[in-house]
Amino acid sequence: MPHEPLLYRNHFCCPNDGATWDDEWSCMCNDRCPECDAEIDPYMSENLVDGEMVIHAQVVYDKAMELKEQVEKQLADRFQALLDKEDN
Repeated sequence: MPHEPLLYRNHFCCPNDGATWDDEWSCMCNDRCPECDAEIDPYMSENLVDGEMVIHAQVVYDKAMELKEQVEKQLADRFQALLDKEDN
């Protein structure tokens, strides 16, 4: 059976745990969260042929960006706490 060409890079952000990931598919489709296995809609898809970006729902996109910022801040805070602990 021939493989379908990879036409889209779909971007995901799980509302349950904040996990973010990208995956390439032949269509703009859902994927399973690598952390909690929930079925997640892509918040954005990028056409790999012409580079066009499709935001599926602005509210979902905005929430994904908010969650991403929160997770990045939590990671930075944890890293800083580890550095502070090593200094003591």
